[in-house]
Amino acid sequence: MKKELLTQPFPDHEIRHRPGPGGKSLSYVSGASITQRLNQAFDHQWSFDIIKSWDDGTTVFVQGELEAEGIKKVNIGTAESSKPDALKSATTDALKRCALLFGIGLHLYGLEKPNNNPVRDFPNPDQNMPTERQSVAYLNICKFKGTDPQELSLELTGKEIDHVNRKEMSHLISSAKAI
Repeated sequence: MKKELLTQPFPDHEIRHRPGPGGKSLSYVSGASITQRLNQAFDHQWSFDIIKSWDDGTTVFVQGELEAEGIKKVNIGTAESSKPDALKSATTDALKRCALLFGIGLHLYGLEKPNNNPVRDFPNPDQNMPTERQSVAYLNICKFKGTDPQELSLELTGKEIDHVNRKEMSHLISSAKAI
């Protein structure tokens, strides 16, 4: 594994933007860019499987599993049911969200230091810090809602994201969901 590639920011020409809630612009990279980064980081030795998919009439959900070097990451992607190729879009979203758990694209959430390194690796849960699952859930919810995660954290806790504890992160997740 080429660990340094996992958290390496994508070049500007690969970053795209789309309108988000509240008139905000959301940054993202294509599924092809994610696939290319996975190939580079894991020398093509990774796999992605759909665990299950379902449609509630409004949204298509895909639960996917990304495995590389014996490490498995699971996450759920979504797409509007009315969208052409909704299953394909939800599958790509699931792949992107799984890759995020490996650190790929984390910088797109605005959580980077000036030297373009991620703010932190996800902390050890034994230290009363937010778990990886909490941190990723919070980032995903904020991105979906078009809310800046750092701004919301500062507003509600008075702390930057990398300084909140588990209880505060639970409050942030609940607050982000309510937006």
